[in-house]
Amino acid sequence: MKRLKLFWKKPEKEVELEKGSILVGEHKGDVNYARYVKFKQIAPQFWEKMDSPLFEVYFEKFMDLSNQGKHTQAAMAMKDYKMALDNSKNSYEAWGLCFALICYEKDEEVSFIPSDVELKEKLERMTGNGLTPDMIQEGVVNFMRASPETFQDHLILFGVQSMMTETDLLSR
Repeated sequence: MKRLKLFWKKPEKEVELEKGSILVGEHKGDVNYARYVKFKQIAPQFWEKMDSPLFEVYFEKFMDLSNQGKHTQAAMAMKDYKMALDNSKNSYEAWGLCFALICYEKDEEVSFIPSDVELKEKLERMTGNGLTPDMIQEGVVNFMRASPETFQDHLILFGVQSMMTETDLLSR
């Protein structure tokens, strides 16, 4: 019986930081299976501070008003709920850990599976080299968009959160 040996290739997307560069995975084929599984386990923490039943009520009201063309009222309904989203900002560690899983520093082996401590150290190094929260969020969202069948719920919540943030900025 032949053994099947799996090989992953390093991602091709290179992101320049102030000090050096990193390679960022754009889909699940750019990371080994163990990293992908760990990514899927950490990703729900993006929304852990949200009160799901309350969110469902506000989201349903938002959708009803939007479907009726009452966009201003819909935005106001969600603005009330925005406070809970603002309180979830400390879930950014989950975003960073997911980013650290899908990217590779110079000389990092594709087969390497970092521990949580190693992920945090890697994230600190990259942040010290110029990695920004916007770069983290963009990389993670792009990675999730490449697998909508797995991350559809995450992408919907991210879209709602982004829309609410934009509405808040416009109302100022």
